[in-house]
Amino acid sequence: MSYTEGRVGGRCAAILAVLIAVITLAGCSEVVHGQAAPALRSGVLGIPGPDEAETASFAKVRELDPCGFIDLRAVGAVLSPPTWVGTDQKPSECEVKIDPTKNRERIASISVSPDVQLDDADVPALADSNFNGGGTSCSAAIPYQGERGLFFYESDDYNMFDSDSTPTQVDHCPSLKKIVAASLPLFTTRPLRATSTHVVNFQLARMDPCAISTLLKWRYPHMSFGTDGSTHRASTALSECDIWTDGYRRDDSDRIGVSLWYQDKDVTVHLPADPGAPPGLMNPMWETIRGVDSRVVPPSGVATLCEINSYVKVNDSVLIPFLSNESPQPMVETIQSTAHDCDTARIVADAAVRVYQRS
Repeated sequence: MSYTEGRVGGRCAAILAVLIAVITLAGCSEVVHGQAAPALRSGVLGIPGPDEAETASFAKVRELDPCGFIDLRAVGAVLSPPTWVGTDQKPSECEVKIDPTKNRERIASISVSPDVQLDDADVPALADSNFNGGGTSCSAAIPYQGERGLFFYESDDYNMFDSDSTPTQVDHCPSLKKIVAASLPLFTTRPLRATSTHVVNFQLARMDPCAISTLLKWRYPHMSFGTDGSTHRASTALSECDIWTDGYRRDDSDRIGVSLWYQDKDVTVHLPADPGAPPGLMNPMWETIRGVDSRVVPPSGVATLCEINSYVKVNDSVLIPFLSNESPQPMVETIQSTAHDCDTARIVADAAVRVYQRS
């Protein structure tokens, strides 16, 4: 089965993107003045918005606890007992951490999220085509709710940035398939984030990133959520939204994006800027957007987008082990806004912070 896991193409790409963001991002702001817009109506020519039924469906899924879809006893029986179960960097994701020295496959983590978009929802859950393995990991896209699937990702302790680390070269899919098989009865339940003992129920987890369209539709009257003026979202990802402001240009230059992350509090530390160097990855700038500390990195080199991270809330009382070998750190609710130029990214960031503050 083929599938799409958000717009970043998978968990590894998402983590690498966050690591880059942690080093670099900053922000700038713009407040759009004018007459208040009426309530959004979907599918009206020239005043597009995300499909209303789809938006309601997404809201229902945001209420769910992703940790409620994995059988933790099966994890302990197949591999070894979890050392941590809880919120990961994506609000829609549950992370199960495991001691890699206590299982033959050196598995270090399993994640699950209801973020995967299926091309064929009729394939049996345990079909081999649903599982995609490599030398260090296995992923699975399991049918759950129409074209929305549950995405499981199991990875070992191989670290590509550590020269002393070596891949296990073991097929991890058999163990993941056993865990998924044991978890299938949970797919018919409705575990709620509000009563979860594992994931946090912060404001960011309840935010719809596509809600920026209600604030930007008059600035971009031809905005689209996909090709040909579609009002259907480009993916089933709960924590991400892509919008094409000019009806989907072939070169993708009109795409803007918002994604929601939990990050380590260390990313909020203001590093001194180098006045002799241009703004960029290693020289971030700090500004304030609607009272929110933010930092920006403009396009440069292989980075073709301007990215702004707005740190909307620091939660000192919530500690999360962001990497397997790190002690738990305070967590920061973060909104990342992107566009092909920073003037547009400022507009997107301003709208996204407003949506968060109103929710």
